[in-house]
Amino acid sequence: MYRRKIDADYIDDYDEDIKQIQLLEDQIHILEQHVRNMEYRIRQKITKRVELELLIKGFHEDQQFDKNFWQELSLEKEEKARSNELTRQKSSPDDGLGKNIEQNVKIEEYVEDDTSLDILFERLRERLQ
Repeated sequence: MYRRKIDADYIDDYDEDIKQIQLLEDQIHILEQHVRNMEYRIRQKITKRVELELLIKGFHEDQQFDKNFWQELSLEKEEKARSNELTRQKSSPDDGLGKNIEQNVKIEEYVEDDTSLDILFERLRERLQ
């Protein structure tokens, strides 16, 4: 009988240990799930932050591109205006070329390619000779 009591106590302790181990395993599983959820949230936040930084960087690059584009465009317009002014200054009303040069200046505004502009000037010179 004494042996049976020891065996019963041993079995009760063993069952209690198994229950505690199962509870600990459940808690470990819950904590692992919590860690996975936190990792997922952190990855989402990092992804959103990187996307935001890329958007901001792209926005600044676009702004810089627009700024450079408009600066280059205004410089081109200034250069065209200077060349037009020089062309007008070179022509005098007495030589009869004023009308042709004014037409050339109007055409020049529509010509974008420098090589086309050179060809246009050559044709004008040939016509004037």
